[in-house]
Amino acid sequence: MSSVDRYDDEMSLVLAFRRGENAALRQVYDVHYHSLWNYSRNLIEDDLQAEDIVTDAFLKTWARRKQFEDIKGLINYLFIATRNASLNYIQQNKRKKSAHREIAYLSDKITSKMEAELIRAELIQLAFLKAEEFPAQMKKVFMMIFREGLKLPEVAEQLGLSINTVKTHKAAALKSLRQIMVRQLFTIFNFFFF
Repeated sequence: MSSVDRYDDEMSLVLAFRRGENAALRQVYDVHYHSLWNYSRNLIEDDLQAEDIVTDAFLKTWARRKQFEDIKGLINYLFIATRNASLNYIQQNKRKKSAHREIAYLSDKITSKMEAELIRAELIQLAFLKAEEFPAQMKKVFMMIFREGLKLPEVAEQLGLSINTVKTHKAAALKSLRQIMVRQLFTIFNFFFF
């Protein structure tokens, strides 16, 4: 079917289209829809979206129908509108995919950070729990440094000890905790892997 089947010639088709005759729109639609759809589908690789794009191109063309002087301008406009909408869809799709990848990456990163913070909190809780078993003076030094956040000279002054004695208690407490943590990690490792 040519674009002038229902009309005597291309000019009468364009004039009828410009006047807003639905039969003229139907004829242009019937003749060119499939080629526009194929054009869009080949660009975006999405059948349903290509249908929407071509339908929108016809709606835009119909809204501007009074500006077309000849059939060539009308058809060119349809193809340009279809191409531009298809390219816009591709860009939007790329941005969406990029955003989804970024969200997934950040989600994994946040989850990993939360898991690390949870493990850290559990280890700190375990350290304070095990510190309760330390000899009295070592326990006081450990708690003042790690729970209260005091500096070595402050601890030494408050407890009436030398800085070297405070350092010795701190070192002994940390050594004891390291041994306990290694045993705990070894137990966890065996639980999960053996």
